[in-house]
Amino acid sequence: MTEPQPEEVATQSVQAHTATTSILANASGSSINGAYHTIAGNQPVTYGNFYTYWQQPEMQVPWETGIINDKIKPQENTPDGSVAIANVDIGIEGYLVAWAVGKDIGNIVATCYIPKSGAGQVVTPFSPSLEVQSMYASSVVLNYALPPGANPNEYGHWVGVFEGSAASHSTPPKFMAPVNDPAAQSAVAVNGMLRRGRNYTAAYFAGGWDPTKPDQRTLACLVGFTT
Repeated sequence: MTEPQPEEVATQSVQAHTATTSILANASGSSINGAYHTIAGNQPVTYGNFYTYWQQPEMQVPWETGIINDKIKPQENTPDGSVAIANVDIGIEGYLVAWAVGKDIGNIVATCYIPKSGAGQVVTPFSPSLEVQSMYASSVVLNYALPPGANPNEYGHWVGVFEGSAASHSTPPKFMAPVNDPAAQSAVAVNGMLRRGRNYTAAYFAGGWDPTKPDQRTLACLVGFTT
């Protein structure tokens, strides 16, 4: 009797769907108002998500300066919602608003820049992204993009690959790998035998890497693909 052989591994993929974390914000009077959209299953209150902001002329998070204003926690434990940052002395200069999927500056994944009053510019949001670059017999290479200046290696970012059409904040991925590159935009390879004709979901986690039990509460974006 012939022994069954492993299924042939596909070397091409079709991206099926994507999802990300995003925010929009505006400033007026004495408040900054923001709306957030995060990954399905996120519990922003439980997982320590927060807003913060800086008054500055640039769209880049001042990573070296750190968080100088309050961490504003959302009031709703749902993936989508809104937050008002009240009692802010709103000036005419620009503001950068940021959203973190964890409790530290290294967990910031989405931003929204509110330009200087009268500058004639539009509000500029940034959301993280993940896409399939290429696949090989025993690995998949993924391109990621984070806010400019972010250092994923310093803050323990990582990527996991789940079997099926969804990622999870709790169920462990089938394969995973740390992001060892300090660049905000680069690629990461995840080793693992992918099977032909299967659905997979790759997810980017902005913090909490551990080779035995990484923190999945920092899920920032994902991409689904079929082999």
